[in-house]
Order: sequence, then structure tokens, then C-alpha cells
Amino acid sequence: MNGKIQGAASARISPFDRGFLYGDGPFETLRVRDGTPVMLREHLSRLKKSATELSINTTSLKGIEEVISKLIKANGFSSKEFSIRITLTRGPGGSAQLPPPIRKQFPTLLITLSEINTAKLNKLRASGVSVVTVEGSLPLPSGIKSLSYLNSVMLKSEAERRGAYEALATIKGKIFEGSSTNVFILKGKTLYTPPPLLILPGITRGVIIKVAEKMEVKVIERNFKAEDIKRSDAAFITNSVIGMLPIKSIDKKNIFTNKAASAFEDLYSKLL
Repeated sequence: MNGKIQGAASARISPFDRGFLYGDGPFETLRVRDGTPVMLREHLSRLKKSATELSINTTSLKGIEEVISKLIKANGFSSKEFSIRITLTRGPGGSAQLPPPIRKQFPTLLITLSEINTAKLNKLRASGVSVVTVEGSLPLPSGIKSLSYLNSVMLKSEAERRGAYEALATIKGKIFEGSSTNVFILKGKTLYTPPPLLILPGITRGVIIKVAEKMEVKVIERNFKAEDIKRSDAAFITNSVIGMLPIKSIDKKNIFTNKAASAFEDLYSKLL
């Protein structure tokens, strides 16, 4: 925390921290493989961009790569797969919702590690996952991975309630994104994914688009509906921790997906 490596039990955050009180700040979650953070530069770039858009002091992010490296070694996770969460809050201060100016901010930077259950992920990758659609629930503001994550929490809870792995937010039936995932469908030699407007365009989403270009697959950023997923050749969800997971059913309707998505996954793995 704030550049100091310490046990979770001894870590302390001010009760007046704006991240705790208002969800005031951005965060990033990424995967670590063989001791190396995957796409770290891209994640840190988005974190800094989000902080800048929110007018949060980014001084504490200087030297963060070295801190992350030391934290990985201190936890002895160099041979395991795990996720890193980087949380940056505006810190304490300000008057109610009105934040303090940048020069008077004392941000909180918290970096935590969690081991990934790779066995479970591999089973899901082999079997596919079920998803459900939820009308009228989108996380805002778009483009910023904000600590204000209540909509995503509610989406994931709805997925759990309905016996699914993930919930996809829709507006008038058009699919935008999952609680923590981006979604793709493949039809022939064309890959479709919702446009960046009103979604968080994930780092892995960007990698998949590059994969498509290498495979000479056309990419169209366009919203689609549940029926389009059912009629697709392949459908899958992505984020930085799960990578790619194929969709096997939507709203309890099984769908046929061929093995076309496996080519994306193979090339995606090679690019990491």
C-alpha cells in the first residue's frame, strides 16, 4: 500500500478515503503468468488515462512497475498464475461530493494479489459458459474502470441468481457488455463486438481485434442481440483474468458454436 509491502491484516485505509465513501477512483485488474504481468503497459496506460480524466493526482504511480515486481517476489508467486488488482483512490479530503484540487490530494494506491483457479478456468474453457441478458443496466462512465462498480455487482448477482456464469447488459435488446467482460460473435469471416460507446473497451478486447486482423478476419463494431448469438458460428466473452471463454447458452437456450473460436484462443495465447 502506497509503495510499502505489508501483510493484508496490517493494511489500513482512512475511513474518510473517497474511494471507500464515493467509489472515487479507477482500478485495473490483470493476469500474471510465470512471474510476468500480462499487458502491464496497456493496463497502466489506461489507469493513468482514467486518473487524468478524473483529475486524480498520479504522482503515486511513479515507479509502480518496480513495486509490482517486488510484490510478486515477496509473495513467492513467480511460478503460479494469479491476478493483480491496482486500486487508485483520490484519498481523503474535499467537501462531501466535491473533491479537493489536485495539489491538495493524497491518493491511496493499493496493489493486491490473488491466485487464479486455473483448473476451474480450464474446465469452463472446455465446457463453455452460460450467459443471461439483463435489460437496462450499464456501468458508467464509459471508458473508465471506475471503483463505482455497483451496476457490475448487480449484473453478476443476477447471473448467479439465474444460474449463469455471466450477465450481459442490454438496452432495447441490444447487447453492450457483461458485468466484467466484453462479448464477441463470429459469423463466417466476420467478427462482431459492441462499439466502445457506453462500454469499457477491455485490454483483452483490443488483443482479440489484433488477432482477427492477423487471421484476416473482418471486425465490425456493432451491437447485436441474443438471437444473433444463437445463430453465430462462435460466441465468447473476454477479460484480462479469464482470457477467452466460449458461450454455450444464452438465456437458458443452448447454442451451437463450432471450433472457430479455438483458433482465436490459440493465437491470443501466443500474443501474450
